[in-house]
Amino acid sequence: MSSIIFLKTGMYQQTLEFYKKRLGFQEWLSQPEIEIISRDGLLLGFQRNLSTTGMDIVLTIFVKTKDEVELMYRELIEFALDKPKKNEKYKIYNFYLNDPEGRTVEIQMFEHETRKLDVDKNFFN
Repeated sequence: MSSIIFLKTGMYQQTLEFYKKRLGFQEWLSQPEIEIISRDGLLLGFQRNLSTTGMDIVLTIFVKTKDEVELMYRELIEFALDKPKKNEKYKIYNFYLNDPEGRTVEIQMFEHETRKLDVDKNFFN
């Protein structure tokens, strides 16, 4: 299981440039109106948001299979905001829930290939 922290931004290009040029992040995945960047295993997803309000944070946990999404849905059904479904725009299978303090959490799987994470394998040893 891995995760992405999604942040909405009204300054899409400037924010991406800052993280890439100043903090050393690299593109991991580009989707319509979203770019996911990575550094040392940390994934940040920036979503274009032209509104000046609602700069929400979404914690996305991604798993490898649709069955895993379904299993997590069954285990977390009391927190779920919707049922798992296919999202054609982003080519994912997902559902959303609220944690006990009301933060939005997304459980998903990518229905396409993604890059390997640049995690130092010795970090966990």
